[in-house]
Amino acid sequence: MLPTASIQAGRGTAMTAADRLRVLIIDHDRRVRRGLIDLLTTETDLEICATAGSPRTALACISTQRPDVALLDVLLPDPAQGLSLLQKLHTLGLPVVVLTTAVSLRDQAQQSGAAAFLEKDGNLHLIPQALRAAAAQANPKTRRQR
Repeated sequence: MLPTASIQAGRGTAMTAADRLRVLIIDHDRRVRRGLIDLLTTETDLEICATAGSPRTALACISTQRPDVALLDVLLPDPAQGLSLLQKLHTLGLPVVVLTTAVSLRDQAQQSGAAAFLEKDGNLHLIPQALRAAAAQANPKTRRQR
Protein backbone atom coordinates (compact mmCIF):
# COMPACT_ATOMS: atom_id res chain seq x y z
CA MET A 1 0.00 0.00 0.00
CA LEU A 2 1.20 3.48 -0.75
CA PRO A 3 1.47 6.02 2.04
CA THR A 4 -1.88 7.45 3.01
CA ALA A 5 -0.92 10.86 1.68
CA SER A 6 -2.87 11.64 -1.44
CA ILE A 7 -1.26 11.29 -4.82
CA GLN A 8 -2.24 14.41 -6.72
CA ALA A 9 -2.72 14.85 -10.43
CA GLY A 10 0.59 15.85 -11.89
CA ARG A 11 -0.17 18.54 -14.48
CA GLY A 12 -0.16 21.67 -12.31
CA THR A 13 -3.86 22.32 -12.09
CA ALA A 14 -5.97 24.94 -10.38
CA MET A 15 -8.51 22.37 -9.17
CA THR A 16 -8.95 22.18 -5.44
CA ALA A 17 -8.91 18.88 -3.60
CA ALA A 18 -12.67 19.19 -3.09
CA ASP A 19 -13.16 19.27 -6.86
CA ARG A 20 -11.31 16.02 -7.48
CA LEU A 21 -12.84 12.57 -7.50
CA ARG A 22 -11.10 10.48 -4.82
CA VAL A 23 -10.19 7.01 -6.08
CA LEU A 24 -9.24 3.88 -4.12
CA ILE A 25 -7.29 1.35 -6.22
CA ILE A 26 -7.57 -2.28 -5.08
CA ASP A 27 -5.41 -4.88 -6.82
CA HIS A 28 -3.24 -7.66 -5.39
CA ASP A 29 -0.40 -6.90 -7.83
CA ARG A 30 1.78 -3.97 -6.75
CA ARG A 31 2.96 -3.39 -10.34
CA VAL A 32 -0.61 -3.10 -11.59
CA ARG A 33 -1.43 -0.63 -8.82
CA ARG A 34 1.61 1.45 -9.85
CA GLY A 35 0.54 1.38 -13.50
CA LEU A 36 -2.99 2.46 -12.61
CA ILE A 37 -1.61 5.32 -10.52
CA ASP A 38 0.51 6.41 -13.48
CA LEU A 39 -2.51 6.27 -15.78
CA LEU A 40 -4.94 8.05 -13.48
CA THR A 41 -2.69 10.82 -12.18
CA THR A 42 -2.64 12.28 -15.68
CA GLU A 43 -6.32 13.11 -15.15
CA THR A 44 -6.55 16.49 -13.41
CA ASP A 45 -9.95 15.74 -11.90
CA LEU A 46 -8.94 12.44 -10.28
CA GLU A 47 -7.01 11.96 -7.05
CA ILE A 48 -5.68 8.59 -5.91
CA CYS A 49 -6.43 8.75 -2.19
CA ALA A 50 -5.14 5.24 -1.42
CA THR A 51 -4.20 1.86 -2.81
CA ALA A 52 -4.72 -1.58 -1.31
CA GLY A 53 -3.56 -5.09 -2.10
CA SER A 54 -6.04 -6.95 0.09
CA PRO A 55 -9.67 -6.71 1.21
CA ARG A 56 -8.60 -5.97 4.77
CA THR A 57 -6.44 -3.04 3.73
CA ALA A 58 -9.12 -1.77 1.36
CA LEU A 59 -11.75 -1.68 4.10
CA ALA A 60 -9.35 0.16 6.41
CA CYS A 61 -8.68 2.74 3.69
CA ILE A 62 -12.36 3.48 3.26
CA SER A 63 -12.78 4.82 6.77
CA THR A 64 -9.52 6.77 6.80
CA GLN A 65 -9.36 8.08 3.22
CA ARG A 66 -13.05 8.43 2.30
CA PRO A 67 -12.87 7.62 -1.42
CA ASP A 68 -15.64 8.61 -3.82
CA VAL A 69 -15.19 5.50 -5.99
CA ALA A 70 -13.14 2.29 -6.03
CA LEU A 71 -11.33 0.50 -8.84
CA LEU A 72 -11.21 -3.21 -7.99
CA ASP A 73 -9.71 -6.36 -9.44
CA VAL A 74 -11.98 -9.11 -8.12
CA LEU A 75 -9.07 -11.58 -8.19
CA LEU A 76 -7.60 -10.77 -4.77
CA PRO A 77 -5.96 -13.24 -5.49
CA ASP A 78 -9.04 -15.41 -5.38
CA PRO A 79 -12.45 -14.47 -6.81
CA ALA A 80 -14.37 -15.34 -3.64
CA GLN A 81 -12.45 -12.69 -1.68
CA GLY A 82 -12.86 -10.12 -4.43
CA LEU A 83 -16.58 -10.69 -4.88
CA SER A 84 -17.12 -10.61 -1.13
CA LEU A 85 -15.26 -7.30 -0.92
CA LEU A 86 -17.30 -5.96 -3.83
CA GLN A 87 -20.51 -6.79 -1.95
CA LYS A 88 -19.21 -5.06 1.19
CA LEU A 89 -18.19 -1.95 -0.73
CA HIS A 90 -21.58 -1.86 -2.44
CA THR A 91 -23.32 -2.20 0.94
CA LEU A 92 -21.23 0.71 2.24
CA GLY A 93 -22.47 2.81 -0.67
CA LEU A 94 -19.11 3.06 -2.42
CA PRO A 95 -19.44 2.77 -6.20
CA VAL A 96 -17.05 0.19 -7.64
CA VAL A 97 -15.61 -0.19 -11.11
CA VAL A 98 -14.33 -3.72 -11.62
CA LEU A 99 -11.16 -4.02 -13.69
CA THR A 100 -10.03 -7.60 -14.19
CA THR A 101 -8.82 -10.30 -16.54
CA ALA A 102 -11.57 -12.61 -15.22
CA VAL A 103 -14.20 -11.93 -17.88
CA SER A 104 -16.08 -15.03 -16.68
CA LEU A 105 -16.91 -13.14 -13.46
CA ARG A 106 -18.78 -10.31 -15.21
CA ASP A 107 -22.28 -11.53 -14.26
CA GLN A 108 -21.29 -12.27 -10.66
CA ALA A 109 -19.61 -8.87 -10.34
CA GLN A 110 -22.68 -7.08 -11.64
CA GLN A 111 -24.93 -9.08 -9.29
CA SER A 112 -22.59 -8.16 -6.43
CA GLY A 113 -23.00 -4.46 -7.10
CA ALA A 114 -20.36 -3.42 -9.65
CA ALA A 115 -21.19 -0.09 -11.27
CA ALA A 116 -19.07 -1.01 -14.31
CA PHE A 117 -16.96 -3.90 -15.56
CA LEU A 118 -13.81 -3.38 -17.62
CA GLU A 119 -11.30 -5.89 -18.92
CA LYS A 120 -7.63 -5.30 -18.08
CA ASP A 121 -6.62 -6.30 -21.56
CA GLY A 122 -9.22 -3.97 -23.05
CA ASN A 123 -9.19 -0.23 -23.53
CA LEU A 124 -7.52 1.18 -20.43
CA HIS A 125 -8.31 4.72 -21.55
CA LEU A 126 -11.93 3.96 -20.56
CA ILE A 127 -11.03 3.68 -16.86
CA PRO A 128 -11.24 7.41 -16.00
CA GLN A 129 -14.58 7.73 -17.80
CA ALA A 130 -15.95 4.65 -15.98
CA LEU A 131 -14.84 6.02 -12.60
CA ARG A 132 -16.53 9.36 -13.27
CA ALA A 133 -19.72 7.70 -14.45
CA ALA A 134 -19.88 5.35 -11.45
CA ALA A 135 -19.41 8.21 -9.00
CA ALA A 136 -21.96 10.40 -10.78
CA GLN A 137 -24.52 7.59 -10.86
CA ALA A 138 -24.06 6.96 -7.14
CA ASN A 139 -24.36 10.64 -6.24
CA PRO A 140 -26.15 12.68 -8.93
CA LYS A 141 -25.90 15.89 -6.86
CA THR A 142 -22.16 15.92 -7.38
CA ARG A 143 -22.33 14.89 -11.02
CA ARG A 144 -19.45 16.49 -12.84
CA GLN A 145 -19.47 17.39 -16.48
CA ARG A 146 -16.29 16.02 -18.06
